Amino acid sequence: MEEPVLHRIARLRRARDDGFTLIEMLVVVLVVGILTAIAVPVFIGQQDQAHRSQVESDIHHLVLEMESLHVGNEAAYTAPDPAGIALTEGVSIELFVSPDGRSFFLQGSSAKLAEGGLRYYFSSADGLLGWEDRPGFAMPALPALTESYGLTP
Repeated sequence: MEEPVLHRIARLRRARDDGFTLIEMLVVVLVVGILTAIAVPVFIGQQDQAHRSQVESDIHHLVLEMESLHVGNEAAYTAPDPAGIALTEGVSIELFVSPDGRSFFLQGSSAKLAEGGLRYYFSSADGLLGWEDRPGFAMPALPALTESYGLTP
């Protein structure tokens, strides 16, 4: 009796099933390439958001330090001791204090941001200003600032 066709095909397939075909390999490479094309921009965006958060956090800590010095110096803002300020690596902050000591202004950036020179601003007079790329952002007119301090880790 002759072997059924389907059994013969299955037996032959098992006998020569020793690897992937070229088409199967090309499909796998194509799928990996598509997934990489989707994942890399998302990953870079997450890194930039993390660097922005580092700048915001460092400025927030410096604002708290300035406010505690303000309370201790009876309503006059003074620059904190740079040795007591721990900034995240790559973050730089510039501190400007008004001549009368009643206000201060901070601008910070991260060397690790993909946007390069993008800056984050805080003014004690106006409160939080935010990132300069924010829609509707307008830099306020600053009073004459005599004391300037550059803070880097």
